[in-house]
Formats: sequence, C-alpha cells, structure tokens
Amino acid sequence: MTFKPANDAGKVIEFSLGTLDDDITHRPDVHIFTGNRANWFEITDDLPQYKSARK
Repeated sequence: MTFKPANDAGKVIEFSLGTLDDDITHRPDVHIFTGNRANWFEITDDLPQYKSARK
C-alpha cells in the first residue's frame, strides 16, 4: 500500500509501515498529520512536523 503525496514532484513515495513483514532498515525523516495525532501522544524527537501533508 503505497501512495504518492499530491504536492510531490515524484521524489517521495509513502507507505504504511504495517504492510511490511521484514525488518525496517530506514528511519523516519518527518512526522506528518500531527494535527490529527492523539492528544496524549507526545513527539519527543527533533524531526520536522507537519500538521497535514508533507510540504
């Protein structure tokens, strides 16, 4: 299950991590849709955050 963000120039493909059955070797580079996160969840790293889609 992959998808291409609407505002992307073809350089980014996003996918749902729950669809993988092997070890994940890549690390996240941003947090997206933080405007919809649970109010009790605190993001504690320094990665960029976007309230909606990646910009």
